[in-house]
Amino acid sequence: MRDRLTRVFGIGNFAQAGRGPLDLDALATQILQDLGDRDTPSFRVSARRADKRYPLTSPQIERELAGGIKLARGWTVNLDEPALTSTPSSSPAKSSTRSAGSAGPAACLPA
Repeated sequence: MRDRLTRVFGIGNFAQAGRGPLDLDALATQILQDLGDRDTPSFRVSARRADKRYPLTSPQIERELAGGIKLARGWTVNLDEPALTSTPSSSPAKSSTRSAGSAGPAACLPA
């Protein structure tokens, strides 16, 4: 699919996406599994918390998840120009969604 999407006019960026649990530790584990054996020189976690009932703020979620990824992979955090961005989000209607792809605006497509 990746090869086909890169040739479609008007699509400048895309990312892998899926559903994950609301539990932060389980979400971090899921993100690491989804990254597989991927390697990157730098990364960033950019959380969106639409469901304000979740006990942590978006910056707290970002720090917790990024800390886990950095510890597990040894990757460098780069908030300005990351080679990879993971964007977990939550909403009241569904479980958290996580995506991993290139930096910048992206359409999230199912894996």
